[in-house]
Amino acid sequence: MDHLLARLIESFIVDNRDLAKQLLKGPLAPISSFSARILLAFTLGLIAEDEYHDLEVIREIRNMYAHQLTN
Repeated sequence: MDHLLARLIESFIVDNRDLAKQLLKGPLAPISSFSARILLAFTLGLIAEDEYHDLEVIREIRNMYAHQLTN
């Protein structure tokens, strides 16, 4: 889901791979987190409200399991 959101957002960015990479990839990229991508896609109208809520549920479940594995 994370990758698909990145591709969706990337399709609306000007055709410049370097700029897209700066925004979407790497630990310091402002839109590199699943949470940021969900929020951006929703606020830009790229996904509907029900999709936003579904992705938030998926994100919460993913985070819950990720933190359980590290503890």
